Amino acid sequence: MLKADWFAYIHEFRRREFRLIFDRFPTGCFEQALELGAGDGFQTGMLVPYTKRLVSTDVRRPPDQADPRIQVLALPAERVGEEFLPREFDLVYSSNMLEHVPDPPTVLKAVSEVLADDGITIHVMPNRVWKLCQVALHVPDLVATAADDLLAARSGRGLVARLRKFSSGPDGSAGGTEKNNPTVVRPARSVLRRVLLPEPHGVSATHRDELAAFSRSRWEAELTKAGFEVLAVLPGPFSSGYGFGAHTLARALEKRGVGTEYVYVAKKAGSTCRYEGAFSTR
Repeated sequence: MLKADWFAYIHEFRRREFRLIFDRFPTGCFEQALELGAGDGFQTGMLVPYTKRLVSTDVRRPPDQADPRIQVLALPAERVGEEFLPREFDLVYSSNMLEHVPDPPTVLKAVSEVLADDGITIHVMPNRVWKLCQVALHVPDLVATAADDLLAARSGRGLVARLRKFSSGPDGSAGGTEKNNPTVVRPARSVLRRVLLPEPHGVSATHRDELAAFSRSRWEAELTKAGFEVLAVLPGPFSSGYGFGAHTLARALEKRGVGTEYVYVAKKAGSTCRYEGAFSTR
């Protein structure tokens, strides 16, 4: 097979991303934590040891969790200020979520409302390197996926089925199998356009817009305008975004500080954050 199993691939990547952030903290250090955009709930389980109570939210209901410390809610991120008490959480965390919301300033304002004065907020988002990989590797991904389908079927049926599925509806984005932006309606595209280019990953209308939207300076400015002080911006791990392994190349790039996402760590401006020491160097 030319590509790894997608869920195994993305879960391993999320595990490495999570360790980069939370290996800095002792277990049980957060009293109340809020996770935005929980998705399939994979990172929810990893958050549990670090908090005494965790609220996990997504625009679609995240998977139920057996642990009584976890409260699961279907809740758009823009509405957390309506659902929770002011200054209720000492950690507000999201991973690859903010680029999917139509109105990030409203979300960050709501985060500021529910974040404790001495709390910390952490947001992981793809950067411009990821965006370039998404566009550059789209066609190779289609070819590799079709080849894997053909090898698995040992006939032309897998390839035909893949082509029929692709031509019957809008394509997903970068390895995913579900619509990334359920609140965004995009115009239908021809099969040729879908072969040549993926859809924008987030809510941006075009790839040019998204390249600008994924810049580090944009998100630092958004956090500052929402009343936060950025404590650190950490380069995250490197991912092709499509399930291609290339682990040796990825690790070599990471050693040089090249990742496909940034981790933005912030506190309320002018406040004393009890977790600031974990990110003492920027």
